[in-house]
Amino acid sequence: MDKQKAIKQAADAVMHCATSGFTPAADKAMKEAVQRAIAAGATYADIADYNAARRTTPSTTP
Repeated sequence: MDKQKAIKQAADAVMHCATSGFTPAADKAMKEAVQRAIAAGATYADIADYNAARRTTPSTTP
């Protein structure tokens, strides 16, 4: 898996876990996604930066 795709998947998993109330299944999926991203060469900062950029990007939905 390429680094950017792994970062996106990990960031998505982190956001899902945070919005689901940290259920055991979401927590496990988040940990696995983050580990895949780290294995692909990403850092925790890369994942955090991806989520931060996504939160500050204006919505295109009218």
